[in-house]
Amino acid sequence: MKPGMRQRRTRLAVITGVALFLGVVLALTLAQPGYDAQNQLMSELALGRHGQFLVIAFLALAAAAGAVSLSLLSHGAPAAVGLLPAMAGAAFAGAGLVSLGSSIETHVFFVAAAFILCGLSMCLLPMKVGAFSGWRYRAVCWGACAAMLFATALGGIALSAGVAQRLAALTLLAWLVLVAWRLSR
Repeated sequence: MKPGMRQRRTRLAVITGVALFLGVVLALTLAQPGYDAQNQLMSELALGRHGQFLVIAFLALAAAAGAVSLSLLSHGAPAAVGLLPAMAGAAFAGAGLVSLGSSIETHVFFVAAAFILCGLSMCLLPMKVGAFSGWRYRAVCWGACAAMLFATALGGIALSAGVAQRLAALTLLAWLVLVAWRLSR
């Protein structure tokens, strides 16, 4: 397969994974009576009606992160940086397969690990991958990491937990799409 075609497929995989994640979370949010998106975490959607479909959202997010990882590695990223999104994807898959209903501690561990790994990737990418070395990409990557950290830190303090988590997740999703888009050019 030609490199250009592979990169377009990677971009499509990331966009599809992100769209599927958003679609499932939105559909479950609307389908659950009494669910309060402002104050409840997305993982709590697994506890309600049709909650078993949340695993699809987590697996879609895992696939998007894995596609970014493959693209980074094919662009010559050092393995230590290129594999971070894949490791985050594995953690997202773990979070989907181990729901809050089966083990709160394990689920929370997987989600936290995934976000930490993505944050590390956001920080290291501009320093280790030439396609992201310009000041604009540094600002975007480091800004996304800062936004994720601040949203998470403000959860329960200045922002409700549901809003904080959704801001952090939206930042991550936008970053995944940006990275895939940049690497497919």
